[in-house]
Amino acid sequence: MNDTAPTRVALVTGASRGIGKAIAQRLAADGRKVVLAARSEGALNELANSIRSAGGQASVATLDVSDSEGLAAGVEKIIETEGRLD
Repeated sequence: MNDTAPTRVALVTGASRGIGKAIAQRLAADGRKVVLAARSEGALNELANSIRSAGGQASVATLDVSDSEGLAAGVEKIIETEGRLD
């Protein structure tokens, strides 16, 4: 990854467990900032803390992908907060 390039920001839905969690951990290990998303915040906070402890960057977004209006609003908020979403 080019040191002068901005850090890419990845939104990972279903990040609280299973495949989503594994994807989030891998993206963070590869130098991406991950926005961890799921309906329940507890497991997301644990994962975010774990990623940060390992030197990665992570934030949490409580989203329900089955709610299209809520999802759209959540994505807009992520872009506003993070400055981008790749």
